[in-house]
Amino acid sequence: MNLRKTIIDLLLFAASISFAFSSAPASAKITVNADYNAEVISGHTHHVEAGSWLAVPFQATGRGTISATVTVEGVFGALGDAFICSERDVRNFQNNRPNACRGAAQFSGSAELQRKVAAPGNYFILMDNRGNLFTSKTYQIWVSSPQQFTAAQRDSIRDFLQAFENDVIADYKLPPFNLTVESCGMANAFSNGRNGDITFCSELVAEIVSMGKPGALAAILLHELGHSALSLWGLPNYANEETADEVATYMMMREGGESLLSDFISYWSTKNSWNEAQHIIQNGGTHPLSAQRARNIEHNIKLGRAFTSRWNRLLYPQMTDAALSGIARSPGKYDDVNLANSILRDRRK
Repeated sequence: MNLRKTIIDLLLFAASISFAFSSAPASAKITVNADYNAEVISGHTHHVEAGSWLAVPFQATGRGTISATVTVEGVFGALGDAFICSERDVRNFQNNRPNACRGAAQFSGSAELQRKVAAPGNYFILMDNRGNLFTSKTYQIWVSSPQQFTAAQRDSIRDFLQAFENDVIADYKLPPFNLTVESCGMANAFSNGRNGDITFCSELVAEIVSMGKPGALAAILLHELGHSALSLWGLPNYANEETADEVATYMMMREGGESLLSDFISYWSTKNSWNEAQHIIQNGGTHPLSAQRARNIEHNIKLGRAFTSRWNRLLYPQMTDAALSGIARSPGKYDDVNLANSILRDRRK
């Protein structure tokens, strides 16, 4: 099957994002934007002594806005001073010269900092405790900064997505659909049930590749495909998140990507389900908790043929003649040759 090769290609893509793929172009539009934001510092704690200051470095490889959350603690209701500074700003600060640092002075509890950057470079969170000669302060910082895919990385992502779409359309009766990688300000992905278009947030691509979990990247792309395909086919539960997870799990199992599903399980297992539950209680939401998703995927894998057989009956009728003929000639572990041949016979009547 073509889709099986694409899943295998994804392993190479995640291992080396500069790997190049080739495939015939489809009529859909594949867009990969270069700029995105990524968390570069996550909850790091720093102790700043009385009468001193500390600058914590990070990089911005793209253009955009640096965002930071800074908390401060100390005796007697400590007030904090924290700023986003360029390398030049820090040098000027150190030499008591004017600088263009941007941030918050004398804040209590926590502060949200932002600074636009016009060029890549080295930046710092500067915590200033020089005005306090008697007590130290403890800061905790989270920083998201502009990043940028290289031209080679963009080409590899674009080629992979093009190959993915071509292979999906070769196997399933679907129209060409647009695939977009762009900054969303969060690690997420979205599908459009009206036309099948899928948006993959570059923050999510960067997060998963940095985690070394290519199976999670493949499965989340297939999850969004599940939403789109079920909607375009007029099938029920197309908007249901657990159903889309089942589609992704089924397609991975069918196409020989069973071993990659451990990445999918691991990815959800690393998420904080307690925080998710609190968010759902306060704001609502359609996604199951990450811990539930991980357990559901594990459960369906254990069901094996009993799980895939149900989806074979639902999705084989949506496959192309070429894909069904391929199943009949060379079935995979979970394929049903009799069902494939039966559908092909009915189409020839």
